[in-house]
Amino acid sequence: MLLKKIEKMLAASGKVSLVLIKISEMRHLNKLYRKKDQATDILSFPINEGSPIPGGCREELGDIFICPMFVRKKYEKEYQPRMRHLFVHGVLHLLGFDHKRSADVDKMEKMERKILRRC
Repeated sequence: MLLKKIEKMLAASGKVSLVLIKISEMRHLNKLYRKKDQATDILSFPINEGSPIPGGCREELGDIFICPMFVRKKYEKEYQPRMRHLFVHGVLHLLGFDHKRSADVDKMEKMERKILRRC
């Protein structure tokens, strides 16, 4: 449902793999790929990193790893809405959105809010 809304709003489509993992596995991935020896809530791995595809279509967009136990510990009372938000956040990363610069943060957060309001 969320993915269909995102596809429609951004006129982009593709397959997404969602993987739910344990805290220890998330910590390992975060250390391996981001050089941060700690768990996190989400990691996204786009198939074609750095190639935004607004208005485009790809067979495979990439993989999203979410750690439900980390999310439950950190956002206890807001678990369900946070999980939904993280999925949207991950899909936007796969579509080429980023938050490395402040202008990009604003653009990505605005799109997240827009999508979540419509869902």
